[in-house]
Amino acid sequence: MSVELGEQLRELRLLRTYYTQAQVAELLSIDRSSYTRYEMGTTEPPISTILKLSEIYGISCDELINPDYYGNTMEKEFMMMETMTKSERQVMELLWSSDRPLSCSEIVELSEDKTWKDSYVHSLIKSLTKKGIVEIASFELVSRSYARKFAPKISYHEYVLLSGFTQNELTDVKKMSAFIRTIMEHTDTEKMRASIREIIS
Repeated sequence: MSVELGEQLRELRLLRTYYTQAQVAELLSIDRSSYTRYEMGTTEPPISTILKLSEIYGISCDELINPDYYGNTMEKEFMMMETMTKSERQVMELLWSSDRPLSCSEIVELSEDKTWKDSYVHSLIKSLTKKGIVEIASFELVSRSYARKFAPKISYHEYVLLSGFTQNELTDVKKMSAFIRTIMEHTDTEKMRASIREIIS
C-alpha cells in the first residue's frame, strides 16, 4: 500500500500543484527527507499527515489513499483538469471578482485571507494555466521588465458546470435537459424562470 500511496502522492503533487517536495514538506511542517520517503513508499504517513495532504490537494482522504478512486486514467486526467485545490480556488475567486487582469504581485497583495505562502503564487498560476482555467491576458512594463497579467480563461459559471459534469454528460442531451429542468424547479421567482426559458429557447 505504501508504494501505491507514494505514487499517488507524487502524481498529485506534479499534476495538481507543481509544488516541489520541499514545498510540500514545508506545508506539512516536516523535513524534506521525511516527505521524500512518503513518495518513495518506504514510510507511510500518519493519519494527521494524510488529512493535511488531502487539504493541500483539495481531495478527500479516500481519493488520496485509493489510486483507483477516479476509475480509468482518462477519467482521472479529466478530474485533475477540472478541479482546483483550496489555494487555487482562492486565487480564482480573486481573479473572477476583479474587473481587470492581475499580475502575480497584485494577486499576492490583494489576497487577504490566503492559505498559501507569497512565494507559491507562481506555482499556483502555472497550475491554473495548465488546467486551462487561467491565461496570460497582457504584459505591463514594471521598472525595467515586463510583468505578465493573468485573467480567468473561463467564467465562474463555466467552471461550476465543467467541474460538475463529465465530458460524456455535457454532450448527453437527456442529462443536460434534466439538469436544466432541476434548476427551473428550484428557482424561486417566475421572473427568473422566464429568463431561463428565454435563454434556452
